[in-house]
Amino acid sequence: MLTKLNRRHFIALGAASAALACVPGCRSPEKGRGTPKRQARLFFTSQGRTALINADGTGLHYFDFKVPDQVTWQPGPFLSDGRRVIFLSMEARRDGPGRPFAEYYHKTPTHLWIYDLERDTLTEIAKRDRLAVFYTPALLVSDDRILVQVVRDQGGQIFSMNLDGSDAREFTRVREGLPYGLSLSPDGRRVAYHIASPRGYEVWTSDPNGAERIFVAGHPDHLYFGPSWSPDGQFLVSAHAMNNLGSVAQIIERQDWTTNRDFVGHRKAIACVRFNSNIMCLQSKQNSNKFHKLCCLAIGSRDRSGGSPDEPGRVGEDPVRGAGPKPVASCREGDLPPPLVRRDRRGAGSAA
Repeated sequence: MLTKLNRRHFIALGAASAALACVPGCRSPEKGRGTPKRQARLFFTSQGRTALINADGTGLHYFDFKVPDQVTWQPGPFLSDGRRVIFLSMEARRDGPGRPFAEYYHKTPTHLWIYDLERDTLTEIAKRDRLAVFYTPALLVSDDRILVQVVRDQGGQIFSMNLDGSDAREFTRVREGLPYGLSLSPDGRRVAYHIASPRGYEVWTSDPNGAERIFVAGHPDHLYFGPSWSPDGQFLVSAHAMNNLGSVAQIIERQDWTTNRDFVGHRKAIACVRFNSNIMCLQSKQNSNKFHKLCCLAIGSRDRSGGSPDEPGRVGEDPVRGAGPKPVASCREGDLPPPLVRRDRRGAGSAA
């Protein structure tokens, strides 16, 4: 069955690329190198323009690349050096009056670029052996390979390719649905994503080449989308699952891909979930020499949720055997945090 492209799919696809991007200059310098700490900076995109701003609100700067025929620009992922970032540009849209969105929008030519923040240079990539006019960056798996959303008349499909566009290989299959919301595990071994399939929104994982695929979560009446990895790679959290008719963020355990625990207590649909990429330390109130390690998760637009590991895992440890974060609470802004309820598939549960 062919999944038709619609406006919601493309809006979500574009939103993934247009999300706020944190410039790695905010990271603390390594000890002993004497490098001064740089101020935290953020990317954001508004009305097709991308800006860079300091975290304190100063230094606002809008990029103006002045490339002919490019109407809108969106920032994408950073390369490992923290200096170079991938940008997506789009020419004038091909849909409009008499040209239906589903039939013409994906005929809009797009281009991928690498911009060097320090050298102020812009270089086009993914030009070799183009598969279609519509490309969007889905996930950077290394400094050499990128997963790209390629949209053609038969639907959207993810391809793995070199940064120059060569050696393109299928990551997802054509006509199985529109895949997006890709997330790479901290150890680089697994990619999580969701597919808007004829059966509904489903969460899958695979290796970075698209092999060893595992179906994780899905239900025809529920939306499972936007999976996010915990910083130690032990857990995935997916937005907009349902439990006893309540909207929850579902916790997926990597060890066996079970879905028996949820973040609960939200009165409205959960639109997005995103783990902070760092394992944080919180000083104990009872013992100043003791620190608790936390994994923090943002839920929706106003909700916040936190978690603490039983035994903190570290990036680079075996993600299956290592200890992971134990989610402990979720709350709405202005509310006291309710307990995390661990529910089984029958809806039975107990407070954590």
